[in-house]
Amino acid sequence: MSEAQSLPEQTLGFTKAAGEALFAAQQIVSAQDAQEKKAAARIPQAVDRLLGTKLADGRPLITADQREAALQKLATHDGALAVLVNVLDVHQEQTKQAENAALLQQGEGMPAAAGPVEKRANSPNSPFVGARHGDDDQPESYRKFAAAVLS
Repeated sequence: MSEAQSLPEQTLGFTKAAGEALFAAQQIVSAQDAQEKKAAARIPQAVDRLLGTKLADGRPLITADQREAALQKLATHDGALAVLVNVLDVHQEQTKQAENAALLQQGEGMPAAAGPVEKRANSPNSPFVGARHGDDDQPESYRKFAAAVLS
């Protein structure tokens, strides 16, 4: 074990350690400020790209009256991520619509129903209680109840 330090030595050690910690914190803050300034300089360029980008149907991704709101939204990390997610959602929807249109042009869309479609509610084996059936327009559940009571 080392010898016990005197109070002045302990004070000097504490002061030195506190100074080093403050210097490290100052460097972290300076680096963060530099990153924020660099990002802030790119925001107008990003908004201009959003304004200039057209959707598949020819509409702009954002309109000129949305420019100021986009500048404010991109100024924060949360807002920038929200804009990114929205742009990706729009891109995904546009891609899906383009793929569906290509499938329809190739004739690989949904097949048309062949022949008439049977209405299951009018079936004598209908699982639906109260389904109408027959010429007298009585529910099937009524017929089954009447048959059980009358027999």
